[in-house]
Amino acid sequence: MILSLVLLYATKHAWANGPLDAPLNPVPLRIFSLLCFGLLIYGIFLTFYFYGLIGFILLIIIFLVYGWRRSLNPEGYAKAIAGTQIHYYKRLRKKYPDMNKEEILRKVLKSRPGYTDERISSIIEASKNQKGVVNLKHILYSLIIGEYEEIIGGDPDPSTWTKLSNGIDSAIKEDFSP
Repeated sequence: MILSLVLLYATKHAWANGPLDAPLNPVPLRIFSLLCFGLLIYGIFLTFYFYGLIGFILLIIIFLVYGWRRSLNPEGYAKAIAGTQIHYYKRLRKKYPDMNKEEILRKVLKSRPGYTDERISSIIEASKNQKGVVNLKHILYSLIIGEYEEIIGGDPDPSTWTKLSNGIDSAIKEDFSP
């Protein structure tokens, strides 16, 4: 049931009205969102029917503990964000084939909550190589490690850096492999 709530929240942009907020093809995402809502209602019904209120409360506690443990995994955290950003980048490249790479990356970074134009510009400038070409991998590193540092309130230790790096690399390898 909690998973249904999380998935409903994750698919809320399928119902957006703006052209940049809504996905390119919202129909499958909307169907998935409706299925999650149905699963949530079904789960609530079954829990109350078989176990009453105490079973429902225990089920919520189990899902919260499971979700809390998964969110503490730096590699999974990095892989999820990198995969989402790469997917959004590919969609924008397909939707706007004439737009240059830097502008598309600006739109990708604007999709993250709390990113101002100054912060986006600093990330893009820092990710440019000697020839002035923007590198998606460097942007993902800056984005994910910066957000992770905000979450934990400081610099991660070396083993966490390695896990974050592995998560980013595995997302890039999966999405850009032939």
